[in-house]
Amino acid sequence: MKELTFENEKDWLELRKGRIGGSSIGTILGYNKYQTAYELWKELIGRDIPKDISDKPCIIRGKTAEKPLIELYRALNPNEKVVEGNQVVFQSEENERFIANPDGFINDDTILEIKTASIRDWSEWKEKIPMSYYCQVMWYMWIMKKQKAVLFAMIEKISFDESEPERFLKTYTIEFNQEEMDFILEKVNEFVKKVQNKSWNEFKIKLEV
Repeated sequence: MKELTFENEKDWLELRKGRIGGSSIGTILGYNKYQTAYELWKELIGRDIPKDISDKPCIIRGKTAEKPLIELYRALNPNEKVVEGNQVVFQSEENERFIANPDGFINDDTILEIKTASIRDWSEWKEKIPMSYYCQVMWYMWIMKKQKAVLFAMIEKISFDESEPERFLKTYTIEFNQEEMDFILEKVNEFVKKVQNKSWNEFKIKLEV
């Protein structure tokens, strides 16, 4: 595994160009509500320019809350060694196109991922995390060769009457699953071939967990 360092967001975006990171996995497998695999493919072959979403409130909130939530997780778990991911992108040994950029690490053997979300019901978050995030942390565990990940989320439950949203903190533990990872890799490799060949044919995928 190779470590690629960056100093600012511009460098980080440059490192991600043409590569498959954790946030791309849910898109490739069809779990991203906001982007299709086809749209991502067009970006990676240079047909489309990636949309700039840096000014969206949800993106700003997520970036602003990341470090405070890491500190909060550390305060709530004083017996655990919590380290920020800092400005490092980890590159897979198997394919230099595959990268991981975790938010942090716990006790050197567990990945820490921070999320913020605004919801109107608990259907996606009550017992498990949204599939797009599940695929993301599974990807990180595979690249980093870790067997466990913790997703620490600040969730806002928005009321229909526009009153102040309720805020919850929730911790989810995800164990690495090789069978599921094999499926993810199969579909990611299919997608990468489409990028390399600059050709697109629809393919049907589904992952049950």
